[in-house]
Amino acid sequence: MPSITARCHTNTHYCALFHRRTDHTVGLITVGVPLHQDEYGWAVSIGAISLLLSLCLAAIVKFAPGMETGLPCQCVVVFLFVGWFCGMAVCTMQAPFVVAQNGWYATWLCLIASGALLFETNPFNLATTATAFYPTDDTTKYIAGVFFASFIEMWHAAVKCDNDAYCEGMVAYAVAAGVVPMILIIMFMAVVVLRPMIQFLALFLALWWVCVVLALTMPGDADCDAKNTYCNGVFIVTENGFVACWAGMLFSCLLAATTSGLTTPAAEEGASPGDPGKEPGDVPAYLHEPTMGVGAEGSAVKDEVHV
Repeated sequence: MPSITARCHTNTHYCALFHRRTDHTVGLITVGVPLHQDEYGWAVSIGAISLLLSLCLAAIVKFAPGMETGLPCQCVVVFLFVGWFCGMAVCTMQAPFVVAQNGWYATWLCLIASGALLFETNPFNLATTATAFYPTDDTTKYIAGVFFASFIEMWHAAVKCDNDAYCEGMVAYAVAAGVVPMILIIMFMAVVVLRPMIQFLALFLALWWVCVVLALTMPGDADCDAKNTYCNGVFIVTENGFVACWAGMLFSCLLAATTSGLTTPAAEEGASPGDPGKEPGDVPAYLHEPTMGVGAEGSAVKDEVHV
């Protein structure tokens, strides 16, 4: 069984109960001492600063149209997105909004809203630059979704592993559950000869994430090895890892359906349903390596890849 100190770092209520029991035996006066004081301070700070900056931006847009494109406002937009990404990393991975509650939902909504604001206002042409790398067909969108879900799941599992006294058993498997898909996706995107076999990767990812959901989000056997702290389930409540597991399964199943031809190919690359050039299971143009050709003037030019 993990030590009292390890449990104290991962569970505020257990820690308070431990202090309360020892208070009667050794006279400790630490009952009610909150854990993660820095994380609570971060949550209050990012919320207050974001509220103030958002009100200032709204006032500028309302009473001084045109000034929102200036350098100060562009810096504010970038700060809001970076600040809320860091807020998500701190507040929903460590404390105080680890499980789904008002603060958890608010943090993710603020991150999404700040990202939408970043793309709408395009400060320092960041949105334009990012759009050049953004996938436009369904297949690559699903690949990006699986990669992002794997990243969040791996991140949350790594936090739990770091806070655990042993980091063995189910929590170690949870870390690997996110790392393996990320490595495979990077390998398939980097190695050109593997891209035509994307349907096999999609099938593997779908089976992989189904197993991950069953193993990590379902209550397991509570009577197991003492070092396997999370043997009863790693993500059994609504939290980042729980949502990431289900998102990974959803995107990987959609990817498998798209690459196997089970979905309408017209959904990819804007093709019409009767387009003879599109066949079920075709690999999107985004996954093909651009080729070099000879232009009309004899100079080597790169063929344009339509996405």
